[in-house]
Amino acid sequence: MSEPLLVTLQSVGYFPLTLTQNSRVVFSYKSLPFIWTVLYIFLLTLSDVTYYTGVYYRGQSADFLGSTERLAYFSVSVAASLFTEILRHVTLWKSKATERFWELNCKRLQEFTRLSNRFDFSSRDCKHAGYFVVIENTCLRSIRFGLIYSFVFSLLTLWQKIYGIQKKNTGWDTLDYVTTPATMFWNFNIAVDVTFTIYMTLFLKVYCSCFRIIAEELREMSEMLQKNNNGVMNNIKFLPGTEFLNKEHPTDSFQVLKDCFRAYELLEELVTGFNAHFSFEIIWQILFSFVFVCIRGFCGIFFLIMLSFPGVFYMICNISIYLWKLYYLASNCSDMDLAIRAVSAQLHRIDHDKIPTSMQSKANEVFRIHFYDLKEY
Repeated sequence: MSEPLLVTLQSVGYFPLTLTQNSRVVFSYKSLPFIWTVLYIFLLTLSDVTYYTGVYYRGQSADFLGSTERLAYFSVSVAASLFTEILRHVTLWKSKATERFWELNCKRLQEFTRLSNRFDFSSRDCKHAGYFVVIENTCLRSIRFGLIYSFVFSLLTLWQKIYGIQKKNTGWDTLDYVTTPATMFWNFNIAVDVTFTIYMTLFLKVYCSCFRIIAEELREMSEMLQKNNNGVMNNIKFLPGTEFLNKEHPTDSFQVLKDCFRAYELLEELVTGFNAHFSFEIIWQILFSFVFVCIRGFCGIFFLIMLSFPGVFYMICNISIYLWKLYYLASNCSDMDLAIRAVSAQLHRIDHDKIPTSMQSKANEVFRIHFYDLKEY
């Protein structure tokens, strides 16, 4: 599921770890992904220097703007360069932490699948496997679209350059052959940052699907208990301080409930780990995207006034990248919040008088404490 995404991240300097055959990641200073990441960051820095010294020094990027608009345009471009470079430096610096975080996810999700066949989403025969097929297909579509969009976005630089030459009736000089590819590479990296957003939200999608599995199992268990109104267990009311007498051979319903509680604990640990690992990246992306959209929109208005259609189209495409990031992050967080609420709703449907006292306490604990902690995400 994650291999195409990780290969893409490695190719654009966002993942300096090596993916092994058993779906683990390993960090090494001598590995090809680490060396390529360092080289990619160097090339990105070099393109930034070429971009600003060549393009801005000659005043080719914002010919139609006034001094205030030009300053805003220049400032947000510098901020965009800092954003993408700082993000890559952070991922490089956190390589060992990423290895530990990945290992934690592998262990806990493996434990999740081993609870019972109901939770084994790695098997195509699992009734819940469809959730993860959707995640895989969605991830692949997002990667393809992000890469195609990034290449097209980089070509806008060439269109702007040709449009400016035709309008000024000038030709290409030696510096143009250097600055134009550097600017195209710069724009490509601004757009391809969406792959890192896809990478972060992949974890959220997996967690969300796991919460949905728990909710589905709780719903089926609740319906089973309600249908068996004439069963022996439904004629028993568990008093405070009592336990289920047949502990060694619990009913299927109680075993499912026990597995659901354990699955919830595993996901709680993963969500907490996700927040700790990606807290800076999430805040960094949301804050910068919001500022970037506002300033780029301000500059786009002046391009429109000056009837610079390549500039207007460039601004629209640029702004759409950051709007999509904000939407994608928010929608995935919202989906997980809804999945957690679904678990809580199914716990409410269970008649606590029909389950052992220890499980009653666990259900109350999950709802009153764990639910309110996790819904913040």
